[in-house]
Amino acid sequence: MGRTQWGSGKGKVGIPGLTGGLELVGIVGMIRWTPRVMLIFLGWVAMVMFMGSRKNKKIDGFSCKECGRVHAFGSMDMAFHRPSAYFDVPEEERASRCKESDDLCRIDGERHFIRGMALISIVDLDDTFAWGMWAEVSKEDFNGYLRAYSVDGSLLPRFPGRLSVEDFGYRGLEGHEVAIQLGKSSERPEFYLTPSDHAFYRDQIQGITYHRSREILHAMDGRHPDPNKD
Repeated sequence: MGRTQWGSGKGKVGIPGLTGGLELVGIVGMIRWTPRVMLIFLGWVAMVMFMGSRKNKKIDGFSCKECGRVHAFGSMDMAFHRPSAYFDVPEEERASRCKESDDLCRIDGERHFIRGMALISIVDLDDTFAWGMWAEVSKEDFNGYLRAYSVDGSLLPRFPGRLSVEDFGYRGLEGHEVAIQLGKSSERPEFYLTPSDHAFYRDQIQGITYHRSREILHAMDGRHPDPNKD
């Protein structure tokens, strides 16, 4: 299992669009297929595919004001697959000591973790850079999240947690306090770092450029400057 993954996993696990697909199959099966109807249908399919290709056409990159280069668009998200405390448990003991999923983790029945995301604005793209993170919370708040897991929790009050993340991209986030806001039933919670002098808190408040987001991700491979430095 990899420790990090591309894509923050903003939404909880689901199978969107399946019902609609089955309904379409049923409608097609009810049509009386004469040669004329077949030609009309094939023409309609060709038109839909053409319009879809135009709608989904993407720009491959943009000219960066900071370095003058054209950056190719890449993934805007990064996620930690499990909390750092999970990897502190010897691999041969994890099956017996850890109860885990892609949203929840409990270790030794005493430590409780939930997965959420911390968003950073990309100021020159009107977009967000999402970090999928884990936070350790109290047993009471963990159980409260379980009760609200399948409902809209966006109006519930925030509750505290402490990040359980490894040093990828931003150093020194382990144990940083966050305020956790639940969202809709299909969304993971959002994490808001509490005020500090950490670079991640500054970036979450002020936003970053797309160039900066590439530096942060490449720093994980040791190819760019430390994102914690100005």
